[in-house]
Amino acid sequence: MRIQTTVEPFGNSAGRQSCVPGPDLATATEAELSAFYSAVKMSDGASLADAAAELWLQIFASTDIDVYTPTRRLRRVTIEAASLLAEKNLQHA
Repeated sequence: MRIQTTVEPFGNSAGRQSCVPGPDLATATEAELSAFYSAVKMSDGASLADAAAELWLQIFASTDIDVYTPTRRLRRVTIEAASLLAEKNLQHA
């Protein structure tokens, strides 16, 4: 996983800057993965949900995540994982 940060002004001091992320990346990631896992578990069972979570984590690990706005990137991870999961299910049907 590659995390992108930007330098933004901090406080009122001229020239003083800090890299402080907006939303909490860990919390957003946990929520997105949990929602994906729950959806797969409800529709296809726990064993497929476990495999789907592994797929999601693999995609997440290879994705650039902007710590200031992680929600869009995390949603793209979920969409890609769901798409690959559906493709695999179609091949085995």
